[in-house]
Amino acid sequence: MRSVSADCRRGIVALLLLAVALPVAAHELSLARFELGRDGQTEGPGRHYRLLVLLPDAARSVGPERLIWPDDCTVSERGERVHGGRIRIEFAFTCARDLDPEATLQTPWGQDGAVLTSHLTPSEEPLTRVLAGRRSGVELPIGAVELRPRPLADVAADYMALGMFHILEGWDHLAFVLCLCLLVGGRALLILVTAFTVGHSASLAVAYLGYLNVPMRPVEAVIALSVAFMAREAVLQPSGQRPTTWNGLRYPAIVTGFGLLHGLGFASELEGLGVSSGERIMGLVTFNLGVEIGQLLFVALTLFLLVGARLLAWERQARLGALAGAGTLGMYWFTERIFELVVG
Repeated sequence: MRSVSADCRRGIVALLLLAVALPVAAHELSLARFELGRDGQTEGPGRHYRLLVLLPDAARSVGPERLIWPDDCTVSERGERVHGGRIRIEFAFTCARDLDPEATLQTPWGQDGAVLTSHLTPSEEPLTRVLAGRRSGVELPIGAVELRPRPLADVAADYMALGMFHILEGWDHLAFVLCLCLLVGGRALLILVTAFTVGHSASLAVAYLGYLNVPMRPVEAVIALSVAFMAREAVLQPSGQRPTTWNGLRYPAIVTGFGLLHGLGFASELEGLGVSSGERIMGLVTFNLGVEIGQLLFVALTLFLLVGARLLAWERQARLGALAGAGTLGMYWFTERIFELVVG
């Protein structure tokens, strides 16, 4: 009975480690997008508006009937269709008077975050707001008509949350960090994680601020290949000999280079938010900080599971299983992205 119990415990630890390494696909930040404007074709009393909603297909299970509109507003028309792999919902709604500056619309979507673009501003420049995800959905400030600066604390909280969402659901980035944790330990791991951070932080800033523009499909393919490469290096490490100190520059230089590529991937996600000009620097800094916090949480979880595997005398099997999963996924993503590059 003791041997069976020990085997069960070992199996549980192995499955936990594999769960860290074996998501089925790389994740892109799945944001809900909202566009608000006036409806000039509708006659009758009141103020008439239109709201366009673009949702990832995963949001289909949550219906639009769960929206909570301002008290004096009613929906007069609704249309829904799937376009380009996304759900497109259009609302026409009427309010008794102009929207109050504090008016909000509670939606059940946007768990990863949301982007609101409002054309109700007095100037020709639309208002753009990036909103952090909430478990119950996002609350849209549809009554805001001025591009006045938001409190820095609000901007920082929203972008930091988006950064954490992205890294913790960005399986290709996490798989790369997993390989680093299984390649080395101690001070050497600190050096490699720091090198990766320096690399992706630098390229994220340079690309996002417009000083570097590269096609993303080849970059994404090499990001996938970087996962397979680091998994291979970790597998080839002699059993039980994960270095804890560092005397050479080979891996730090390689990891920094791969970090530069991963940062370009982060930049493409952040650029896609349509960030307003007044929030660009704060958004960049706090998004990157959120990425770092998420990355450190993942490193801590991986090391905790490694300690558990070591206590149960099954570290070698769990380590090789996780690396096999990460390397296989890396090659799968690489093949998939190369195919999309060639045929697309």
